[in-house]
Amino acid sequence: MKKIFLFSMVFMFLSISSVVFATLIDFEDATNSHFTILEEYAGFTWDGEVTVGVIDAKYIPIMKQLDSDGYIAISGIKSPVQIERDANELFDLMSIDFISINDNSNFEVIGLKNNSIIDSIQFTVGKIVENIDFNFIGIDTIQIYSDSCAWAMDNFEYNPSAPVPEPATICLFGIGLIGLASTVRKKYTGGQN
Repeated sequence: MKKIFLFSMVFMFLSISSVVFATLIDFEDATNSHFTILEEYAGFTWDGEVTVGVIDAKYIPIMKQLDSDGYIAISGIKSPVQIERDANELFDLMSIDFISINDNSNFEVIGLKNNSIIDSIQFTVGKIVENIDFNFIGIDTIQIYSDSCAWAMDNFEYNPSAPVPEPATICLFGIGLIGLASTVRKKYTGGQN
């Protein structure tokens, strides 16, 4: 009986705990041509003052470092890029690979939630791929600013934020645990009062 009770408890705990795995956007399925402008892709809205597009990396030799045989997202002409989660769902930005066509290009990435700044990071990237860790938690939008005339990114890694359980859900779960415990107790004591 103890084994059944312990198994039930472990199963219930695992069923309510939210294990979130990172999602990686590598832009490989974003296009089937040499260049495509991104608007809606992978659950995000991609917007830039000039353009945010996906290009086959082989057409820009320096950018091949990001993905030698695939596609990358590219922007340029010192335009800011805004990437917003569809339906204003929250996400956690983990990391992005960046490269610039210029040496020592300055970047600033800002994480927002409901148009309020949650976090930001500034960094410098040149002609060598840099993986930048963000760990922006619970945001719905990022804005990327750069002084580079052309830059690219790949391997956009994020986690969908887990929703917070409602009090009613927790209460219902507690009642189920009490019922399970009383059932096990009755069986364990032989149904005696």
